[in-house]
Amino acid sequence: MKGNKGVCWGLHGTITAEWDKPRWGPVLPRDQVPTLVDVKGHFLQSTRDLHARQPSHAEVLAELQAQLDRARGAGLNIEYIDEHMAYGWFPDLLEKLHDFARREGLIYGRDTVDRLPDVDGHFDTKVDHFLARLDRAQPGQAYLHVIHPGCDDLEMRTVGNATHPLGAVARDREADRKVFTDPRVLQAVQERNIEIVRYTDVMQP
Repeated sequence: MKGNKGVCWGLHGTITAEWDKPRWGPVLPRDQVPTLVDVKGHFLQSTRDLHARQPSHAEVLAELQAQLDRARGAGLNIEYIDEHMAYGWFPDLLEKLHDFARREGLIYGRDTVDRLPDVDGHFDTKVDHFLARLDRAQPGQAYLHVIHPGCDDLEMRTVGNATHPLGAVARDREADRKVFTDPRVLQAVQERNIEIVRYTDVMQP
């Protein structure tokens, strides 16, 4: 995959770990980012918990740099960065994140094009909801649609926390995957001459 030039690779900059299982921590040694981790060396489970800790901005940026260096070291051409569980609202951090992105020649994914228009009401599936949203899209307009595609398999069924019972995440990820693979969606994209673009097609670092 790393040699696939048709993919716009990005870094999903991560400083939290929301699930009870699996748990994860920083790329850097825990003693280099003490304000980002718990006593076991794992990231905290929410941005609000992390904000209450008053994390060091220097540690946040150092960890993001380590994550970026590891991704690049694996041979990936990273072209943008975005936030896992949005933390750009931390006081005085957003400007530093912008500076980091500019210094590294990255598009900052928080400054994206408009999201695909939403539609109120009940829909039987995410595919039905997505098709209704496509109906509201304006010709010539670029939109962003964020999903978490995955598979409802044994591994994904172990992912969860207090607000996401085991199995719920797997089912949700499976439904997201179908949004981009369902024949009705593929047909709608073709009939409406929708062009699938990359961040690099519509934005510059």
